[in-house]
Amino acid sequence: MFKKMMASMGIGSAKVDTVLDDSEIVLGGVISGVINITGGNLEQQIDAVGLEFFTKISRENSEGEEYESSFSLAKFHIADAFLLGEDERRQFEFAFDMPAHFPISMDNQKYPVWVKTALDIDCALDPTDKDYITVLPPPALITVVDAIQALGFELAEVDIEHDPSRHLGFKQEFEFKPFSPAGGLTHLEEIEVVFLLEGDTLHAFIESEKHTAGGFFGDLMENLNLNESTRVLHLPLDFEDVERLTDDIGYMLAE
Repeated sequence: MFKKMMASMGIGSAKVDTVLDDSEIVLGGVISGVINITGGNLEQQIDAVGLEFFTKISRENSEGEEYESSFSLAKFHIADAFLLGEDERRQFEFAFDMPAHFPISMDNQKYPVWVKTALDIDCALDPTDKDYITVLPPPALITVVDAIQALGFELAEVDIEHDPSRHLGFKQEFEFKPFSPAGGLTHLEEIEVVFLLEGDTLHAFIESEKHTAGGFFGDLMENLNLNESTRVLHLPLDFEDVERLTDDIGYMLAE
C-alpha cells in the first residue's frame, strides 16, 4: 500500500527516457529513436506511450499585448497498454516522417521545437521526458532566403504567430528589411515570406509592402492593404540556383 501511495506521487514509479537517433533533422525528414522505460518499485499498468511535439508561438491578448505560449504541433501513439513489472525494462523503437508544418529552428532558438514523451499511468503521476530537436531548412528554403538577401534585404526577424484563419492555427513568417538599394527595389519597405512544404515541393508565399507617401491617401492604402501584394513560388526541395532565383524574385517584386 505504501509503495502504491508513493508511486501515485511519482516516487518510485516508472521512468521514461527517449533517445533520438539525430536531434538535427531537415524539414520533412525522418524522426527516429527509441523510448526506454524502466519499471519502478512495484508493478504498474501502462495505459499508453506517446510522443507529442511542441513549439512556442506569439499570441495577442484582448488588449493587443503580445505573449508566448506552448503550442502542440503533433501527437504520435507509440504503444498500447501493457503491464510493466517491478524494475522491468522495455524499449520501443519509432520512426516516422516529420510533419511538413513543423517550424524551422532559428539560431537564437526564440521558438524552439521539443518532443515530450509521456507514459499514461492510471491513478499515478505520469512520467515524462523532454528533448529538443533542431528543424533544419531544406535547400530550396535557404536558396529563397539567400536570393532575397542578394536583392538588398536582410533577414530581420522570424516569428511564429497564432493565426486562427489557418487550419494549423499558426504561421511562421520570415521578415526582411532593406539595407541597400540593390536590385532597384527601393519602393519596398519590407518583404515577408511564409513557407509551406507539400511533398517534394516548397511553396514560398512572398508578400511585399511598398512605401506609402503618408497623408489621407497613404493611410487609406495601408488600411485597405493596397500597398501590399503577394506572389507564390513553387520550387523543388533540392533547388539551389541562387543566381537564377535572385533574378526571378527581383523581376516579380519590381512589378
